[in-house]
Amino acid sequence: MKFNERVLEEAENQDNPLCERLTFASIYQSNLDEFYMVRVGSLVDQMFLSKDIRENKTNMTPKEQLEAVLSRTRKLNRKRDVIYEEIMDSLKEYGVQMLNFHKIENVEYYTQIGTGNYNEKTARLYTDISLMTADPKIGTEAAQVFQALAMGETVEDMDHLLVAQNKVLAMIDAEIEHAKAGEPSYIGLKMNSQEVFLQQAYANAVTEGKEQ
Repeated sequence: MKFNERVLEEAENQDNPLCERLTFASIYQSNLDEFYMVRVGSLVDQMFLSKDIRENKTNMTPKEQLEAVLSRTRKLNRKRDVIYEEIMDSLKEYGVQMLNFHKIENVEYYTQIGTGNYNEKTARLYTDISLMTADPKIGTEAAQVFQALAMGETVEDMDHLLVAQNKVLAMIDAEIEHAKAGEPSYIGLKMNSQEVFLQQAYANAVTEGKEQ
């Protein structure tokens, strides 16, 4: 923690170039993240396994060390926030600033949707299709999809884009029903990888007599 405080002091030092100060602030945060994952994580384990044992350097129990770490972190993070805000304010003079996309009005979307990544190795096997559009309805939904992916979440439904876990599966189920009724049916899929749920749905369709 003392070493990381020294890193934070370099971020605070106005004699350093702005970009270097920003780098030091980033190093402070990455150091803190690793410290919590490794050292603090082990202290939590020790607190449950050997809570009364005192560490030979600090003469503190795991719980006492955790409390000291949390107290010190809160103090350093308050200092970090002030330093970071000051750095970002200084960067505005050079036209660099962070934008809150939720506060931006009159957004124009230019969206590209394609069936592949235009790989030269596969260009002779099949043709990828691409759509370039400024349609705000498609752009808004595409943005929502990527925001959800960034948060590790899924999008339940869309009006203009197909969501794999519902509409695609429903389309496969519809082809199964066509096959059962003796009607023409076909499933064609092009992808780089298959999610487990899609593999299972496709396997179910094949057992119903689908053409691969």
